[in-house]
Amino acid sequence: MAKLPQPGRPIGRGEKRKAEDELTDNPSTKYNRERVEKLTPEERVAHAARHADNQNWVYHKKKFTSTPEYLNSSAEEQQRMLTKTYNNWHEKR
Repeated sequence: MAKLPQPGRPIGRGEKRKAEDELTDNPSTKYNRERVEKLTPEERVAHAARHADNQNWVYHKKKFTSTPEYLNSSAEEQQRMLTKTYNNWHEKR
């Protein structure tokens, strides 16, 4: 059975999800979008890597902070556990 595309997602590779006129008018978002567009190809690769790394950490942090062990701990213990989790995650990369 063929997999159907998700709503709102482009069908082909490299296609943008939104047209230029559909992009947000938020000043912070516009500034960041323009800043990234001005980056050299090497800087863009580094920016994408940092962004992917951050997204990966947020995923792991959210997954860990929803465990019963974390939720039932004191604030100091939670901070210690989170620091240990971050160090373990950082070493594995």
